[in-house]
Amino acid sequence: PRPRACPGAPAGLASDADAEALVAAEAVRLVRRDAVEHPVKGGQKPAGFVEALPTFSDDALAAAKRLVLDEAGSPKPDDADAFSAAWAARDAASLYLPTEGAVGTVGDASAPALVAAHKSAFEATRAQMAKGAQRAARVEARVAEKVEPLVGEAEELRE
Repeated sequence: PRPRACPGAPAGLASDADAEALVAAEAVRLVRRDAVEHPVKGGQKPAGFVEALPTFSDDALAAAKRLVLDEAGSPKPDDADAFSAAWAARDAASLYLPTEGAVGTVGDASAPALVAAHKSAFEATRAQMAKGAQRAARVEARVAEKVEPLVGEAEELRE
Protein backbone atom coordinates (compact mmCIF):
# COMPACT_ATOMS: atom_id res chain seq x y z
CA PRO A 1 0.00 0.00 0.00
CA ARG A 2 1.10 3.50 -0.74
CA PRO A 3 0.31 6.57 1.33
CA ARG A 4 -2.18 9.06 -0.05
CA ALA A 5 -0.04 11.95 1.16
CA CYS A 6 3.70 11.77 1.54
CA PRO A 7 4.87 14.84 3.43
CA GLY A 8 8.33 13.37 3.96
CA ALA A 9 9.10 12.68 0.28
CA PRO A 10 12.75 13.16 -0.67
CA ALA A 11 13.45 16.48 -2.34
CA GLY A 12 14.35 16.40 -6.01
CA LEU A 13 11.82 13.83 -7.19
CA ALA A 14 10.50 15.18 -10.49
CA SER A 15 7.79 12.57 -11.03
CA ASP A 16 6.22 9.36 -9.85
CA ALA A 17 8.58 7.54 -12.22
CA ASP A 18 11.54 8.74 -10.15
CA ALA A 19 9.89 7.38 -7.02
CA GLU A 20 9.12 4.10 -8.79
CA ALA A 21 12.79 3.79 -9.80
CA LEU A 22 13.90 4.36 -6.20
CA VAL A 23 11.43 1.74 -4.93
CA ALA A 24 12.57 -0.77 -7.58
CA ALA A 25 16.24 -0.19 -6.73
CA GLU A 26 15.53 -0.65 -3.02
CA ALA A 27 13.62 -3.88 -3.71
CA VAL A 28 16.59 -5.25 -5.67
CA ARG A 29 18.97 -4.35 -2.83
CA LEU A 30 16.74 -6.08 -0.27
CA VAL A 31 16.38 -9.25 -2.34
CA ARG A 32 20.15 -9.44 -2.94
CA ARG A 33 20.83 -8.92 0.74
CA ASP A 34 18.31 -11.63 1.69
CA ALA A 35 19.94 -14.01 -0.81
CA VAL A 36 23.27 -13.53 0.98
CA GLU A 37 21.93 -13.56 4.54
CA HIS A 38 19.44 -16.42 4.06
CA PRO A 39 20.64 -18.60 1.16
CA VAL A 40 18.33 -21.22 -0.29
CA LYS A 41 19.66 -24.74 0.11
CA GLY A 42 21.23 -25.69 -3.20
CA GLY A 43 20.84 -22.15 -4.56
CA GLN A 44 23.50 -19.77 -5.76
CA LYS A 45 24.67 -16.74 -3.84
CA PRO A 46 24.71 -13.52 -5.85
CA ALA A 47 28.09 -12.55 -7.19
CA GLY A 48 29.67 -9.23 -6.43
CA PHE A 49 29.46 -6.74 -3.62
CA VAL A 50 26.27 -6.58 -1.59
CA GLU A 51 25.58 -3.28 0.13
CA ALA A 52 25.04 -3.17 3.84
CA LEU A 53 21.50 -2.28 4.83
CA PRO A 54 21.10 1.21 6.22
CA THR A 55 20.44 1.64 9.91
CA PHE A 56 17.89 4.08 11.23
CA SER A 57 17.72 5.93 14.50
CA ASP A 58 14.91 5.25 16.93
CA ASP A 59 13.54 8.74 16.23
CA ALA A 60 13.40 8.10 12.48
CA LEU A 61 11.65 4.75 13.06
CA ALA A 62 9.15 6.39 15.41
CA ALA A 63 8.44 9.11 12.83
CA ALA A 64 7.90 6.50 10.12
CA LYS A 65 5.59 4.56 12.42
CA ARG A 66 3.58 7.73 13.12
CA LEU A 67 3.21 8.35 9.37
CA VAL A 68 1.98 4.81 8.81
CA LEU A 69 -0.45 5.01 11.74
CA ASP A 70 -1.73 8.39 10.55
CA GLU A 71 -2.38 6.94 7.11
CA ALA A 72 -3.94 3.75 8.50
CA GLY A 73 -6.08 5.74 10.91
CA SER A 74 -8.20 7.16 8.10
CA PRO A 75 -8.69 4.32 5.65
CA LYS A 76 -11.07 4.72 2.76
CA PRO A 77 -14.02 2.40 3.40
CA ASP A 78 -14.15 -0.51 1.01
CA ASP A 79 -17.35 -1.64 -0.63
CA ALA A 80 -17.24 -5.39 0.04
CA ASP A 81 -20.24 -6.13 -2.19
CA ALA A 82 -18.78 -4.26 -5.17
CA PHE A 83 -15.43 -5.99 -4.65
CA SER A 84 -17.08 -9.42 -4.46
CA ALA A 85 -19.09 -8.76 -7.61
CA ALA A 86 -16.01 -7.55 -9.52
CA TRP A 87 -13.98 -10.52 -8.28
CA ALA A 88 -16.69 -13.01 -9.29
CA ALA A 89 -16.99 -11.47 -12.77
CA ARG A 90 -13.21 -11.57 -13.25
CA ASP A 91 -12.96 -15.12 -11.91
CA ALA A 92 -15.75 -16.33 -14.22
CA ALA A 93 -13.98 -14.83 -17.24
CA SER A 94 -10.50 -16.17 -16.34
CA LEU A 95 -8.92 -19.46 -17.25
CA TYR A 96 -5.48 -20.99 -17.48
CA LEU A 97 -4.09 -20.86 -21.02
CA PRO A 98 -1.47 -23.64 -21.24
CA THR A 99 -0.25 -22.48 -24.66
CA GLU A 100 0.74 -19.14 -23.10
CA GLY A 101 1.64 -20.54 -19.67
CA ALA A 102 -0.47 -17.91 -17.93
CA VAL A 103 -3.97 -17.06 -16.75
CA GLY A 104 -5.95 -14.99 -19.23
CA THR A 105 -9.50 -13.95 -20.00
CA VAL A 106 -11.83 -15.78 -22.32
CA GLY A 107 -12.36 -12.68 -24.44
CA ASP A 108 -8.65 -12.10 -25.05
CA ALA A 109 -7.73 -15.70 -25.91
CA SER A 110 -7.54 -17.07 -29.45
CA ALA A 111 -9.68 -20.04 -30.49
CA PRO A 112 -6.75 -22.53 -30.42
CA ALA A 113 -5.75 -21.26 -26.98
CA LEU A 114 -9.32 -21.75 -25.71
CA VAL A 115 -9.43 -25.29 -27.13
CA ALA A 116 -6.10 -26.10 -25.44
CA ALA A 117 -7.36 -24.57 -22.17
CA HIS A 118 -10.54 -26.64 -22.19
CA LYS A 119 -8.60 -29.80 -23.09
CA SER A 120 -6.21 -29.11 -20.23
CA ALA A 121 -9.10 -28.55 -17.81
CA PHE A 122 -10.77 -31.76 -19.02
CA GLU A 123 -7.57 -33.78 -18.59
CA ALA A 124 -7.06 -32.33 -15.11
CA THR A 125 -10.62 -33.31 -14.17
CA ARG A 126 -10.12 -36.78 -15.64
CA ALA A 127 -6.89 -37.24 -13.65
CA GLN A 128 -8.65 -36.09 -10.50
CA MET A 129 -11.47 -38.59 -11.13
CA ALA A 130 -8.95 -41.41 -11.68
CA LYS A 131 -7.20 -40.53 -8.43
CA GLY A 132 -10.56 -40.57 -6.63
CA ALA A 133 -11.43 -43.94 -8.20
CA GLN A 134 -8.11 -45.42 -7.02
CA ARG A 135 -8.74 -44.15 -3.52
CA ALA A 136 -12.27 -45.55 -3.56
CA ALA A 137 -10.94 -48.95 -4.71
CA ARG A 138 -8.45 -49.02 -1.82
CA VAL A 139 -11.18 -48.12 0.67
CA GLU A 140 -13.48 -50.75 -0.84
CA ALA A 141 -10.76 -53.40 -0.49
CA ARG A 142 -10.21 -52.51 3.18
CA VAL A 143 -13.96 -52.60 3.85
CA ALA A 144 -14.28 -55.96 2.12
CA GLU A 145 -11.42 -57.29 4.24
CA LYS A 146 -13.12 -56.12 7.44
CA VAL A 147 -16.59 -57.33 6.41
CA GLU A 148 -15.53 -60.76 5.09
CA PRO A 149 -15.63 -62.51 8.51
CA LEU A 150 -19.06 -61.01 9.19
CA VAL A 151 -20.42 -62.24 5.85
CA GLY A 152 -19.10 -65.73 6.56
CA GLU A 153 -20.70 -65.71 10.01
CA ALA A 154 -24.02 -64.53 8.57
CA GLU A 155 -24.01 -67.37 6.02
CA GLU A 156 -23.33 -69.93 8.78
CA LEU A 157 -26.24 -68.57 10.80
CA ARG A 158 -28.58 -68.86 7.78
CA GLU A 159 -27.79 -72.55 7.37
